[in-house]
Amino acid sequence: MHASLDGASWAATASFLGSIVLPEKITVNFVFSASFVVLLPAILCYYVTQPLYAREGALLRNKLPLLVRHVIELVEQQSNGLTHKQDVREALRNAFLWFLALAVFRTAYEHFLNRYVTRLRGGIIALIIHKCHSLKEANAKRSAIIIRDDVAFITISTPKCLQIVIGFIEIGFGTYMLSQCMGVFALSLFLPLSASTVVAWFIWRPLVNQVHKWNEEIAARVEKSAHLLPQLNSIKILGLGSTLARLLQALRDHEIKVSMGYRYLQAVCYGPLLVGDLMPPVVAIAAALFGAAFQGRMSAKEVFPLLTNVFIIQRASGGFLETYAKKTSTLAAFHRIQDFLLLEEEKDSRFKGESNTQDQQETNLVRFNSVDIAPSGSKKPLIKSVDFKLAAGSISFLFGLPTSGKSTIINGILGQSETLGGSIHVYPDRIGYCDETAWLRDVSIRENIVCTSEFDRDRLDMVLQACFLDEDLAWLPGGEEYIAGVNGCRLTSGQRQRVGIARTAYAGYPLTILDNPFSALDHNTAIGIILSGASYLFSAWPIVLAAIFYIHQHYISTLGKVRRLDDQQSALLQKYFQETAAGSVHIAAFDWHKESISRGLMLLKESQLPFYTRLTIQQWLTMVLNFLCAGLGISVVGLALLIKQSSNASIIGLALLSLNTLSIAVHNTLSARIMFETASSVLARLSLFERETPQDIHRPTLNDLPSHWPSEGRIEFANVVAKYTPTDPEATPALHDVSLTISAGQRVGITGRGGSGKSSLLLAILGFIHYDGRIEIDGIDVQSVSCEDLRSRLVTITQEQVQFDTTIRANLLPFDMHSNLPVQEDEDDKLKQILKSLHIWVPLAEKGGLDAMMNEVGYSKDEKQLLCIARAIAKQRRTGSKVVLVDEATTTVKPAIAKIIHGVMKDYLTGCTILYLAHRAADLDNVDNVVRLRHGALLDEEDSRFESESSGDEDEE
Repeated sequence: MHASLDGASWAATASFLGSIVLPEKITVNFVFSASFVVLLPAILCYYVTQPLYAREGALLRNKLPLLVRHVIELVEQQSNGLTHKQDVREALRNAFLWFLALAVFRTAYEHFLNRYVTRLRGGIIALIIHKCHSLKEANAKRSAIIIRDDVAFITISTPKCLQIVIGFIEIGFGTYMLSQCMGVFALSLFLPLSASTVVAWFIWRPLVNQVHKWNEEIAARVEKSAHLLPQLNSIKILGLGSTLARLLQALRDHEIKVSMGYRYLQAVCYGPLLVGDLMPPVVAIAAALFGAAFQGRMSAKEVFPLLTNVFIIQRASGGFLETYAKKTSTLAAFHRIQDFLLLEEEKDSRFKGESNTQDQQETNLVRFNSVDIAPSGSKKPLIKSVDFKLAAGSISFLFGLPTSGKSTIINGILGQSETLGGSIHVYPDRIGYCDETAWLRDVSIRENIVCTSEFDRDRLDMVLQACFLDEDLAWLPGGEEYIAGVNGCRLTSGQRQRVGIARTAYAGYPLTILDNPFSALDHNTAIGIILSGASYLFSAWPIVLAAIFYIHQHYISTLGKVRRLDDQQSALLQKYFQETAAGSVHIAAFDWHKESISRGLMLLKESQLPFYTRLTIQQWLTMVLNFLCAGLGISVVGLALLIKQSSNASIIGLALLSLNTLSIAVHNTLSARIMFETASSVLARLSLFERETPQDIHRPTLNDLPSHWPSEGRIEFANVVAKYTPTDPEATPALHDVSLTISAGQRVGITGRGGSGKSSLLLAILGFIHYDGRIEIDGIDVQSVSCEDLRSRLVTITQEQVQFDTTIRANLLPFDMHSNLPVQEDEDDKLKQILKSLHIWVPLAEKGGLDAMMNEVGYSKDEKQLLCIARAIAKQRRTGSKVVLVDEATTTVKPAIAKIIHGVMKDYLTGCTILYLAHRAADLDNVDNVVRLRHGALLDEEDSRFESESSGDEDEE
C-alpha cells in the first residue's frame, strides 16, 4: 500500500523538493533515492574537484602527509644550507593551494549539504501536511509528534549518515598512503580499530533497543501529560492539584528509570571508543619502528607524515562508527514517517455533489436510502434501515436517548461514519457545522469567525449581534482582535460556543448542522578553547585567540537571534498540526482542506527561512574556521621556509600535525558554547515563566481546622469585591460588593447569563482569585485556609469532565492514586451501588468492573458526566463535607440524564448545602432559593423578578 496524493498536492510538494520530479506515489525507498540524487553534486564537488594539488592522484586531504614530508625535508635541507629558492617557492605555492582549496571545497560541500537538508525537511513536512487532512483525528494527532521528534532527528542525523560513504573513501585512500611508507604493516593500524569496533558493535545493538524503549516511554509520558494538562484548572478545582503533581512526577520517575539502561550502556561504550582513539598511533609507531619502515630509527620526516595518515584514518573511522550508530535510529525515524504516510485514509462513503432528478425537483440536500450505519471504525451497525430527506430551507430536529445513534447519523452526513448498507447522498460540498465542544484556533475572534470566507463588515456585525457577542467584545481587550487562545482557552465556555455558532452563521452554507451547540449558553446569549601546536607559533596565539573571540561574539549573538526565530516558527508549525488534528471534522465539514493545506504550506515556507538561515550561519562558522586554519597553515610553512633557523624538522612536523585538529577543536569548543547558551536560554525562559506567569494563591492554614470541617454548611459572603488582575486599578471587578448568607442545608441556585459572575463567585470561594471582603464557611474565613486544604474539603462538580487514563476505581477515588493502599471490598460495593443508581454500571460489568480502563469502557459524554457525579458522591461520603459546589454540571447533558442526576444528588447528598451554578431554568427546579447575578452584582428583588420573567418567556419560546 502506498500513500497517494492528487496532482495539486504533488505540485505543492515539488516546490519544496526543488527540481526533483515526484511520481504519483512515494515510499521511504524513494526518499533515500531522492536523498542521494540531491546530494550527488555535493559529493562530486567535494571528491572530484578536490585533487587540484596531486602527484599520485589522491585526494587533497590524503595528500597532507606528502605536504608535511616535503616541508620537513626542506627545513632539514635549509639547516644544512642545501635549500634552493625554487623548491621553497614551489612548496609555498603548493601549501597555499592545498590549504585554500581544502577550505573552499569544505565550504562548498557544507553548502550543498545544507540545501539538501532543507529540501528534505520541507518535502517530508509537506507530505505530512497533505496526509493529515485525510486521516481520522486520533491518527492525525500523530503528525505533531512526528514533526517534533522524527523530522527534527532526521535533519540532524541524515547528513551524518551520508558521511558513511565518505568515511569509506577516506579510509581507503588513507590506508593506501600509509602503506607507501609502512607496507603491509599499515594493516596493523586496524587491530585496535577493529577490536574497538567489534566491542562497540555488541554494545550498540542493545543500546539501540534501550533508546527505542526510552523513546517509547517519553512518548507515553508526553501523551498522558498532554491529556491531563488541559484539565489542569478543573483538576485544581476538585482539590486534586497535588494528586496531579504526584502522577506527573511518577511518569517522569518511571521514564528516568527506563533511561538508566541507555545511560549505563552509553558510559560502557566510551571504553572501546577511547581504545580506538588512543591506541592506533602507538600501534602504528611501534609497527613502523620495529618493522622495515623506520629501519630501527625515528626521524621527523617519517614520523609526522605517518601520524598525519593515522589521524586521517582515525577521524574517518571514528566518524563512521558514530554515524553507523545513528543509522538504525535514522532508518527507524524514516519508517515511522512512512508508516504514517501509509495509514489508511478516511473513506467518505457518501455520494457528494450528486443529486438525481427527484432531488433536484424537491431540492433535497441530504437523502438517506435504507442506510445501515455504524460509528467510525466499527463494522456493527448501530442503526439500520434509515430513510429520510432534508429539504433545502427546512429545519429538522434529531432527538434520542444517549447512545441511541444521534451523533452517528450526524457523522454520517459529515462522512465520518461507516456506511454498511444503503446510500447517503449529500448535495452541498460545504456544510456549516458546530458541535457542543467548539473548535477554535489560537487566533483572533474575528479570524475564528470569518476563517476562509470573504470579509464582510456588515455581515460580521449582524452575526456578532445575533450571537450576543457584541456586548462581550465591548469589554474584551482588543474586541474582535482579542486572541481566543489554544482551543479558545481565553474565553468562557459560553463565549467559545457562541464564537463557534457565529462562524457557522457567517459561512452561510446551504446546509448547517448544529450538534447541541447551545448547551453551554444561557438563553440571553445561546551551551574553553583547546589548542596545540609548535612552540615558535606562541607569538601568533594572541591574534588567533582574538580572532576566535571576535568570531565567537558575533556568531553567538546572531545565531541566538535566528535560533529564537526558528523556534518560534517551528512552534507555529507544531501548533498548526495540533489544531488541524483537533479540527479534522470541522475542516472536512466546511470543505476547508485546500485552504488548510495552503496555510500549512505557507507556515512551512516561513519556517524554512530561519531553518536554512541557521544552517547557513553555522556553515559560515565552519568556513571562517577553515580559512583561519588555512591562514595558520600557510603562515607555518612560510615562517619555517622563509626565516632561516626559525624552526627544526620536529617542531614544524608537530605544528602541521596540530593544524589537523585545530579546526575541529575550535569548532567543537564553539559548538559546546552554543549548546551551553541554548541550555542557558531554556533555563532563563523557565525562570521567566516562573516569575511572570500568574501563580495560584499560596497561603498557609492559619488555624487547625476541625477534622470534619465543614460539618454544617453555612456560607456567608460579606462585601466581596473580586478582580482577576488585582494589581490593575482600572480592571473591572468580576464581583461587585456581593453580600449573601446561605443557611446550612439549603439548596441555592446561582444564575445569570454568560459573564454575569457565576463562575467568579465559585472561584472566589475556592481561592482562585483575589478578593476584598470576607467569605466564611461554618464561621471560618476561607482565606485562613490553604487553597489545597480548602479545595480538598469541599465537594465540587465541574462542567469540564475530569478524566484520568487509568481504571474506573482510580477515577472515582483519585486521592488514592499512587497511595498503595489495599482495596476495601466494602468500599467497592458502595461504589458499585452509586454507579448502579446512575445507570452506568452495566457497561462496566462486561469489561472488568471497577478495574476496567477508562478509555476502554466506551462511555458517552453524558455517561462520563454521570461518572463525575459518582466521584463527587464518593468524596462526600469519605470526607463528610457538607458543602457541595455544582458548576453547571447538568448543562451539557440531556434532560433525562439531568433528571437522573438531580434524583441521585437528592438521595445521596441529603443535609448538604448545595450551590447550583446554572443558566437553564430546568436546572433550578430542585432549589430552595435562586440568586441572580448581572455584571458581577446581585440583582435586587425587582430586577431579579424582571430578568426571571424574561428568562421564563424565552424558555416558553
